[in-house]
Amino acid sequence: RSAIRAGLAALGTGRGSMVGMTDVTHPSALDETRAAGAKPEFLDIDPTNLNMSAKALKAGAGRLDALIFTPMFSTSAPVKTVRAIADANGFPVLEDASQVMGISCGGRHYGSFGDISVFSLSSYKPVSFPRAKAGALLCDDPALFRKAVKAAAAAGGPDPATAPLMELKLSLLKMTIAGLRRNNDIYRRTLAGIKGLALPGVGRD
Repeated sequence: RSAIRAGLAALGTGRGSMVGMTDVTHPSALDETRAAGAKPEFLDIDPTNLNMSAKALKAGAGRLDALIFTPMFSTSAPVKTVRAIADANGFPVLEDASQVMGISCGGRHYGSFGDISVFSLSSYKPVSFPRAKAGALLCDDPALFRKAVKAAAAAGGPDPATAPLMELKLSLLKMTIAGLRRNNDIYRRTLAGIKGLALPGVGRD
């Protein structure tokens, strides 16, 4: 939540701004949008992938001052289309890649598509610390990053005790993701025979 808050502040999202997000998303996107004094603009999902509908985004793009783009459930999301619509309409994208850590699309990892991208490092994520809630913020623009750092300063710094375990988990991330993919494949094989159940595409190259 702190990473989303800092990202929105750095992007200039404040009172009266309109922030787009899908109507199927994590509550933190809505909570931090409201905390910033901005108004949420809910965009419908595409039922084939459970992610943002390009049609809904195109229809609402003219009303947006910013977009929180959250690929949900580790499924494929229309990244290029979202980015193209945002660029054409002049609003920034905050990419919440918390649910797609380690997954790529078109040869690029999720977390590299937003003007600012964030990750959750909560206890049930691949990189986490027991009983600790944390977040990470990525940005290529030095000026934007400085604004985000300034905005995040009020939340306090990380607990030094978390650093060694976080570094270990990062070093094992490829192995962790491989294990999650094996589990995903088991679920998909098991569920594939259920009549009327359509499984969305998995976000991987």
